[in-house]
Amino acid sequence: MNDDEQYLIDQLNNCLGELAALINAKNQGKRRVQRAIDAYDGDGKLFEALTLFRLKSLFDEEGIRTQICRSDGSPSDSFVLRGSPGELTRAREDDGKLPNPSHIAIDMGDRRIEIHNSVEWPDRLASYGAVHELDISIAETAACDWLSDWYGKNEWLQHRTVREHAPLLGMELKFHRDVSTKALGREMTGLAYTTCPMMFVLGTRREAPYAVRAQVGSLRRLHRRGIKWSACLTLWQEKKHGHDRERPWAASLLPAFLKLWNKRLRSGEEYLEKRDVAVRPTRRKPPPA
Repeated sequence: MNDDEQYLIDQLNNCLGELAALINAKNQGKRRVQRAIDAYDGDGKLFEALTLFRLKSLFDEEGIRTQICRSDGSPSDSFVLRGSPGELTRAREDDGKLPNPSHIAIDMGDRRIEIHNSVEWPDRLASYGAVHELDISIAETAACDWLSDWYGKNEWLQHRTVREHAPLLGMELKFHRDVSTKALGREMTGLAYTTCPMMFVLGTRREAPYAVRAQVGSLRRLHRRGIKWSACLTLWQEKKHGHDRERPWAASLLPAFLKLWNKRLRSGEEYLEKRDVAVRPTRRKPPPA
């Protein structure tokens, strides 16, 4: 990570802290404060951007090369954040000649993966164009190329459980929403089951209750859907220790990702279950004469 990118992350952190103080000073009453926070940060988009760049810095800290890229994959000095759920495109500009959303490219040996925000991924349980948004997603460049070409074709996914074009990581972020309800756990189960990422994370600003954490943590049992790891992680919650304030982050996330990635490369299995690829008919013995 270069000095400019580190400066951007530091400035985002400082701005979020100053923003919280400003909002609390100018607004009275819990409901008014909550509405103000939602309005100021674009319904969570600032937190989404901060999380995306924190993921980038985790790879940088491991000595893995990262690069801000335009939608067509060319290097860029600026980052265009996707403001609402949408399709992944390789066109550099939209119809209005405005730049399309950027992504973070990561070189993993002879392969490249990409970090995107608010991309819509196919529903691998339904068919014919059904999609679901993942707030943050990591996928191989080959999968992203396939996805950009898939939209609008209204085609049936021939092998609905094939992993080769599924996300490597899907992250859902809940910074303003109440995370104390069991319904959130059920919602995350449905999202993970239909999008089939290798890793699934629910990231929250405040710690979710045990029922939600247990529900999300159990998603790794859906290994036949390609889910190998899942967790509910607390992101960016400030904890006071004397006069210091700490912004904790998930120390286990990147090691788990790299472990599964290396396993994927060693085995060459691409997380395809043999029974998902083909079902061979069994031969029946002829009836006795």
